[in-house]
This record gives sequence, C-alpha cells and structure tokens, in this order.
Amino acid sequence: MMARLTIAAFALALLAGCSGMKTYPNTLEKNLTVHTKARSESLFPRLRVDIDIFDVVGDCRVEYRGSLKLDQPSIEIGLPVNKPIYLSIVFTRNSIGSRSTLTHETVLTPRPQHYYSAEVSHLDGMYQVIFRERGATRNSPARVLPRKPLTNCE
Repeated sequence: MMARLTIAAFALALLAGCSGMKTYPNTLEKNLTVHTKARSESLFPRLRVDIDIFDVVGDCRVEYRGSLKLDQPSIEIGLPVNKPIYLSIVFTRNSIGSRSTLTHETVLTPRPQHYYSAEVSHLDGMYQVIFRERGATRNSPARVLPRKPLTNCE
C-alpha cells in the first residue's frame, strides 16, 4: 500500500513538472488585487482561470515568471514596479472531449506607491477583464487602464 502511494505521488510530481507551468513566487509587496467571478454555462464543462506573469525585456520579448490560479474570489499579487510586466488572464474550459482557451493580455508598468485591481469575470460564456489603478492609498479614486498590447510595449 505504501509503495503504491509513493509511486502515485512521484507520478503526480512528474506530471506537474512536465506541464511547463510554474507557480509565480509572489514574494513582492502586494500591489495587485485580482477579483474573480467565473461560472460555466452548464453542469459538465469545468472552467479554470489563471494569470500568467511575464517580464518584458529588450525589444518586446517576454520571459515567463510564473502563473497563479485565480480560484478564489480575490487574490493579492506582488508585481515589480517601474518595469513593464506582461499579464495574461487565461480562461480554460474543459468539457467532455474538448478543451478551449481564451486569453486577455495586457502590458502593465506598476508605479511605486500605486495599487492595482483587476476585475475578472467569465459568466455564462461571456468574459470581461478590467484593470484599474489607484494612487497612494487603496481608497483613492481609481482610473480604468486601457488594454495595452505587447506590440506597444516600452
């Protein structure tokens, strides 16, 4: 019995390591709060929402830093400041025999002493992502940030 559990644990670890998805370390001061509402339109499909985080380097190339599951109503993330970050919200729907993925990407350059929020929703087949920036306090007025494609990076 113990040998089977050890083999099963090893197999799961091997599969997780081969997926190419690593967990974002999230050790920086928290300056982004992501609020997520996601629901599938039927009982059978399963919906997963993740955020992939990349550094923007050189001439608009990206380097993968890691991903976080957006499986809670809200999650706080620490992003580096004063450098462009490429954020990709990934909606993955699995149903019997099929899988579909939809992404929403933007480049964000977090500023010091500013707070950011993202409203991420996927309800009844429709998705929406809105990023906002606030000043020095989380209660200061917010402005909606336009979606900024990687082709317009700094």
